[in-house]
Amino acid sequence: MSRTLTVSVAGLGVLLALTGVSACDDMSKASRPADGGRTSAAARSAEPTGTKPAGPDIAASLPLARYAVTVEEKAVLNKAESKVRNSCLQDFGEPPMPSPDVPPPGDGDTGDNRRYGLLNAESAQKYGYQLPPEPTAGPAGFPQPSPRQAALLSGVAADGKQLTAYRGRPVPPGGCSADARRRIYAEHNANAGREAAQSIDMESYKSSLKDPGVVASFAAWSRCMHSRGFTYTSPLTVTDDPRFADTEADAKERAVATADVECKQRVGLAETWLAAESTVQRKMIESKKTELASLLASRKKMLADAAAVLRKDG
Repeated sequence: MSRTLTVSVAGLGVLLALTGVSACDDMSKASRPADGGRTSAAARSAEPTGTKPAGPDIAASLPLARYAVTVEEKAVLNKAESKVRNSCLQDFGEPPMPSPDVPPPGDGDTGDNRRYGLLNAESAQKYGYQLPPEPTAGPAGFPQPSPRQAALLSGVAADGKQLTAYRGRPVPPGGCSADARRRIYAEHNANAGREAAQSIDMESYKSSLKDPGVVASFAAWSRCMHSRGFTYTSPLTVTDDPRFADTEADAKERAVATADVECKQRVGLAETWLAAESTVQRKMIESKKTELASLLASRKKMLADAAAVLRKDG
């Protein structure tokens, strides 16, 4: 299963939607900034409480989420991309591939909802800081492409060379998969608002670490952990503990992770952090209104184009 030692800064569901990459892409992970959870006079105050209940998907609760693609919209984009990809395969006389579904939103634990660290108690008890295993598409897993389909999808022949033509027809650069991604997402990816949104996504996280309430919450969390026999200065350091680097969680890791989640809940850390970062994001969004308005318009057009693809020829 996947290892998540550091808190991711960008994305966590938001970045995927903002950049317009497909669910099939291997997204790069941004490293979190340097630990800003230093102790201060505010850290010695009474344990803070949150101002708003934090749901399982923290990123979706932030103001920037308004500019993200929803789960329902993602499903439309995936279907359109799959249709374009399969049309390409069929142009070369190959059968289409089934399209993976976008999973519905839920309260499970994924890398996308760990912006503020591990928050899922059940996941902590079972897997420690490791990510739960990903579900497969049915008992046999998702069907694999044939060698010919794989070559056309990737644009790479079996011998590792670039596949430029097949059965007398030119193969799109990067294969049918890359061609489909360009058709669906390229214009949205080029929108200037994308960079502005990504900058807000990362900078608001960094800035929130300096908020007095967040610093105090970190200190309160640290005291809570110490009362349970675990010494960590902040929730940003606990997941970097090298003892938890193995891909299988042992009893010690599960115990620390469980205490971590319980202490976050006890001091209202996620709620406090969410409120602080939301305040920062609202100010940043106000300063980038023009770029973000363009991003919204671009998203609307991308979805309209995807819907047109799905309507074409049934």
